[in-house]
Amino acid sequence: GSDLSATDFVSGLAISKDGRTLWAAEPTANAVEQMDLTGRADRTRITVPSPDRLALSADGKTLYASDWRGSCLSAITPKTNRTRCIHVGAHPTGVATSKGTILAADSNDGTLALAAPGKTSAKLMSLALVGRRSDAPNDVVLAGDGQTAYVSLGADDAVAVLKRTRTTSTTAGRPGTRGRASSCRSPRHERSHGHLRRAAARNCRQAPRPRPRPKPTWKLAGLIPTGWYPTALALSPNGRTLHVISARGLGHSAAATQPYSEPDPAATVPDGAYGTVGTLETIALPDDRGLARDTAVVRAYLQRRTLSGDAGNPIVAGRAGPIKHVIYITRENKTYDADLGDLHPGPGTSLAVFGQPITPNLHALERTFVEAQSFYYQGFASTVGHMWEDAGAVSDLYEHTQAAGTGAHTSHVSDSWSDPENYPATGTLAEQVWHAGMTVRTYNEETVQQAHLLPDALQAPTSVFPNYNLHISDTSREAGWETEFNQFESHHCTGAVAATYGTACSLPDFEYVYFGEDHTTIVDEPGYPTIQAQVADNDYATGKLIDAVSHSPDWSSTLVIVLDDDPQGTGDHVSEYRGFVAVASPWVKRGLITTTHYDLTSAVAAIDRILGLPPLTDYAATTRPLDEFFTSTPDARPFNVDGSGVAANPFVPLPGARPAADPRHGIYSFTKPDATDPRITGAATWRQVKGSAPPRVSVP
Repeated sequence: GSDLSATDFVSGLAISKDGRTLWAAEPTANAVEQMDLTGRADRTRITVPSPDRLALSADGKTLYASDWRGSCLSAITPKTNRTRCIHVGAHPTGVATSKGTILAADSNDGTLALAAPGKTSAKLMSLALVGRRSDAPNDVVLAGDGQTAYVSLGADDAVAVLKRTRTTSTTAGRPGTRGRASSCRSPRHERSHGHLRRAAARNCRQAPRPRPRPKPTWKLAGLIPTGWYPTALALSPNGRTLHVISARGLGHSAAATQPYSEPDPAATVPDGAYGTVGTLETIALPDDRGLARDTAVVRAYLQRRTLSGDAGNPIVAGRAGPIKHVIYITRENKTYDADLGDLHPGPGTSLAVFGQPITPNLHALERTFVEAQSFYYQGFASTVGHMWEDAGAVSDLYEHTQAAGTGAHTSHVSDSWSDPENYPATGTLAEQVWHAGMTVRTYNEETVQQAHLLPDALQAPTSVFPNYNLHISDTSREAGWETEFNQFESHHCTGAVAATYGTACSLPDFEYVYFGEDHTTIVDEPGYPTIQAQVADNDYATGKLIDAVSHSPDWSSTLVIVLDDDPQGTGDHVSEYRGFVAVASPWVKRGLITTTHYDLTSAVAAIDRILGLPPLTDYAATTRPLDEFFTSTPDARPFNVDGSGVAANPFVPLPGARPAADPRHGIYSFTKPDATDPRITGAATWRQVKGSAPPRVSVP
């Protein structure tokens, strides 16, 4: 046979029972395309809002399409192409049908929609296993008898097994059954010629008494562990085997590999974080005893973390503890070895691209405070990395649009940040703090800024803190931050800052600071400093900010957390997802080296707990919140910035006209964040600094 061409990206298919008609969902075109398979060229285009998955009713008369950017399940009548909306949960994806049953997986609110033919709204069944609705149910299939459903929970690395059961409800029995009750009406008064008279009882019949009748419902029967982020399901014809596609591979699914497998068995390219491929798992469906064992594995995986440490530990003490302010610094795209491989002699030393001579302040922070040697990022690239660091999760909708093989189904990653629909239902960390009634100040938080998630008054103006632009130094951004910091420390604010925080202002409870200069121009370009100078400048700005805080009155009550958004880069000898976290505070241990597993949401969880907030997402609830880092005995010695990196690598533009882009080396804009192709940029960076091709690492 020959291939069938589609008008746009296809996300779902359905075929008629006679095999003569095919329907293709095209979400970016807002259409379902109906194709004739009998050899004729007949095609019909049906307008449907962002259809994702399709399912045909048992009688073949209705086609259902999930609206993955909305909250409708579109019911389409193929004969007339008329559509109607069945209201379901947020961002439905997978859909399945059997006789009298329609199920839709609502990916952004942790529910399964239960609908009936002809109805305009569905009942929603919660599938939240932890409580913050970050579970991302994204596909559903029904067993042949319609009595068992399987739902993939992307964010839980699991499949939920649901059984259809019957509960007792009260309904009327049939006339003439035993135990009938009289329904003869009592005599009533009627008006006749101006007089009231008593009317005779009539229409006397025996009405049935109510009696119990079983009513079908769905119950969670168990859970099956899968690889990392399951997204699609299929049952074998005999119903004994479940096929599961896991979009992010296997290595970082504790449920699948117990606990983590490094390198990821699915990694096939040197930049494993970006190049991890999806996996197809074939699972023999367990019996009741096996399902109970599987369920216990998943429940343990999703267990909420208990805290370690005494009552004086700031994580344990929370809002009542000594830390009142958190400054959250985010930077760009480095693996642990790329920056810190030379921190200790060993396999990572040869992989250090921006080591001690370029990043002396990051090295000093790791040596002075805490070095976490097993800190991991969940994001494979900045497009999702910023979501992880800012929101502690990625919505299923956004995860689907940012596929590694295609880059993005948006005109640019920044455009996708501007749409609030792309964010998790739980929002961002900055929003959470603000909604809790605390004070917030952000300095170029790209996601929040572009989606207008906070009032403009809470965001520093670009005249103080310029937006991302690689010809503007991070040191100049830090200087702008410091002008406001000095006002907060003196408790005397002026201008717009005073209008927002009062004249007698104080350091906000939460500050977000973005230093993006270490993203680099990839190779040395006219009009830009060398890439070593860009990274050294970023390192100096980070150290200078911490120096300013540590010499201020608020040092005794402040925590600074520094991390990168994702591990795009030049390789790591342990894992392509391994990165770093740096912390500074009198309440942080000194000289601690830990190999405990932490991830990016550990930082989000730590900030939540210190500020007395509930975990923002399920990830924040189930990860360890850096509690090992803290002490109940403070050490107030300040941190002193090291200028040796910028002295050796001054931020001076190379001569020549500044280009707007360098597509040959994988960078498509120097003024838009993350307009890069990670498959090209990491190797280009390595060649620029090392003068040779990068080694293959983390490959099985």
